[in-house]
Amino acid sequence: MKLTPGELYFIRERDFQTKEISRYIKIGLVREKDDRASLDRALEHQTGNPRELLVYKVIKTPAIFEIENIVHGLFATERVSGEWFDFTDTKLVEAIDTAQNLADEAILYENEIHSAAALAKVVSSAQLIVPSTEALAWHGAFLRAEAIGKYCQEFADGMRGVFREAIQQEEPVEHIAVLRERKDRKVFDSVAFQLEHPDLYVQFTKISRKIAARMTWTRPKDFDKSISRLNPELHAYGSSLEGLTEQARRGEVTKELLHKHYLRLLGFGARADWELDIAKANIQTLCGESAGIEGICKWGRAETETRSFDQAAFIEAFPDIAEKFMHLESQSPSLIIDPMQGY
Repeated sequence: MKLTPGELYFIRERDFQTKEISRYIKIGLVREKDDRASLDRALEHQTGNPRELLVYKVIKTPAIFEIENIVHGLFATERVSGEWFDFTDTKLVEAIDTAQNLADEAILYENEIHSAAALAKVVSSAQLIVPSTEALAWHGAFLRAEAIGKYCQEFADGMRGVFREAIQQEEPVEHIAVLRERKDRKVFDSVAFQLEHPDLYVQFTKISRKIAARMTWTRPKDFDKSISRLNPELHAYGSSLEGLTEQARRGEVTKELLHKHYLRLLGFGARADWELDIAKANIQTLCGESAGIEGICKWGRAETETRSFDQAAFIEAFPDIAEKFMHLESQSPSLIIDPMQGY
C-alpha cells in the first residue's frame, strides 16, 4: 500500500432561491501536495452549477486514494454520476462514519505501512523468527481478509460472465456493460532480435542492482474459510443471492438487479483488500530484517543483479532495424462494467 495524504470531502447542494438542501452528495478528494483545500474544489465545481455548493464534511487521511475507492465501492448502488451520490440523511451519516473509521485506521497503522515499505528495500537475514501472539493475530486477520476477497471475486466473476454473454447475444445492456475493442498493438520481438544481432543487444543491455523481495504465506489446512464465520453480514447477503446469476442468465430477473448486487459485492471486496493490506503491513513490520516468521510467512530479500534490454533507447537509435522485428499483436476486447447505478 502506498500512502498519499489528503482530504476526502463531502459536498452538498443548496438551492439559491428556496434554500432547500438536495439529496445529492459529491464525494471527492484533494491531495495534500496539490496545495489546495476542499473549499477550493467546491469553488471550482461551483462554476456552471445552478445550486450553491457547500463543503459539508472534510476528513483528513494519509491514505486518500484507498479510502475514496472503498467509500465509492461500498456506496456504489447510490452513485448516480461521476462522484455524485443520491443519499438519504441516514445513508450520508453512514458514509461519513465509514470514511472517518477508515481514516482513523490509516492513521493508527501509518507507521507500520511506512515501515513495511522501507523494509522491502533491506536485505534480509536467513533467520526465521518465532511468531508472537501479535503476529499470529495478524496472520488470522490476513487469512480472513484473503478468504473474503476471494469469495467476493468469484461471485463477481460469475456475474461478469452473465454480462459478457448478454452483450454477445446483443441484449440491450449498454447502460450497464460494454465490450470495448482494443486496437492491435505493435510488439518488439526481443528474442529474435537478440539471435540476429547479439552485439547490438549487448550494447543496449543495462545492468542494475536492486533488492528483490519474495513473500510467501502459510495457509493452515485447518483454517476455517467459511464466510458464515468470517463475515456473517456477507454470508447472509451471499445466501440471499443464491441462484441469482443463473436466473439473470435465463432472463428470469433483470440485468439491472444483477448489476446492483455486483456493485455491492465490489464494496465488500474493496473493504477486504484494505484489511488485507493492513494485515500484511503489520506482519512485514514484525518480520523486521528476518527472512520471515515461522508458520506465517517467508519474506526473503536479497540484492540481485539484473540485465534488461533498453528497448526504447534501441528503437530511437536504430528505428529501421527495430521495425523489422515489430509485429502486430491482437488484443481481446475488455469488459467494462459501469461502476455506478446511474439509471
